[in-house]
Amino acid sequence: MPNLNRRQIRSANPAVSRIAGARWFSPFGLLVHRGRRTGRRYVTPVGMGWTGGAFVIPLTFGERSHWYKNVIEAGECSVRWKGADHRVGRPEVVAVQGARGAFPLVLWLLLRAVAIRHWLKLSPLV
Repeated sequence: MPNLNRRQIRSANPAVSRIAGARWFSPFGLLVHRGRRTGRRYVTPVGMGWTGGAFVIPLTFGERSHWYKNVIEAGECSVRWKGADHRVGRPEVVAVQGARGAFPLVLWLLLRAVAIRHWLKLSPLV
């Protein structure tokens, strides 16, 4: 998927999209995915971290999220994280152990406090 332009980033979610994916703001990134029915391109700000050679995204709303369904069906997507675009794929749902170390301690404790039990792990594609 091509790089994002400024208009596409702002259209995702005006409040979060201005800072999500920025080099200096690592707790949030932008997930770029295609709609499974429409084929339309979506840009979704999500919390994400990096651990064990893969991006880890908390499934805050579980497997009902449309972005989750789109990524699982396509098998790949793009993310903008820390100011860089990455093509990722091989989606895998992991438990808490697979996501440990992806976030700063305070954020990790907050995510655990709201009972996030499943995480989506996306590996970089070459």
